Amino acid sequence: MAPDENPADAHSALCENKMYYEYDFDAAERSCKRAIELDPNNSRAHEIYSRYLVTRGRIDEGIAEIKTAIDIEPTLRFNQRWYGDCLMFARRYAESVAQLKRVIAMDENFATTYFFLWQTLAMQGNYDEAFEWRMKSLAIGKADEETVQSYRAAYQTSGWQGVLREEVKRFDAGKQYYYHGAASNAQVGDKEKAFDYLEKSHQRRELWICYLQVDPRFDSLRDDPRFDELVRRVGISQ
Repeated sequence: MAPDENPADAHSALCENKMYYEYDFDAAERSCKRAIELDPNNSRAHEIYSRYLVTRGRIDEGIAEIKTAIDIEPTLRFNQRWYGDCLMFARRYAESVAQLKRVIAMDENFATTYFFLWQTLAMQGNYDEAFEWRMKSLAIGKADEETVQSYRAAYQTSGWQGVLREEVKRFDAGKQYYYHGAASNAQVGDKEKAFDYLEKSHQRRELWICYLQVDPRFDSLRDDPRFDELVRRVGISQ
């Protein structure tokens, strides 16, 4: 079947693949636009196009697309959470926090929302509440008592930087994306390890690397020439 004869979902899937795994962003946008052209009322087509737009730094356009997706299917939790993520990337932290809390009110077991909520609260500078939600995320993830007590001790002893250092310490023992390990290292000031993990993330084609340009957690790295060089290699430079 020729590409133009494929249904909207196939074009959306192609957009996602071109964006995250091939770094062919021009082809990704063509596929996303074709999906919406074929089916303007397909919420997934708008949601995937929203993600594409954010990777390109076109955050306001990305927010408009995800709001369209929500208008079409308001009960989809992922769309609602992604809207909160978009607001975080736009550095509209208070709005992001409010939206992510609404998602948890919709479904308190939608675990990924907790991650973005405590991260956003921390970027907002609301460390006490960020810690509360970090602990809730550990509970949702059924963390063992040793892990819970280690985080409590870290916060009581060293505040939010202690929590971040605990994240760094536990990273290699877990199964997280290298991208998120890089973010924790950037936030504790270990630029060398942050860049090392970003390079691993790039080599492994982790999908999150596409958001490097807009992620506030990497602000401390932006004045390093290696940052711009990596953005160029991923292909997300504006």
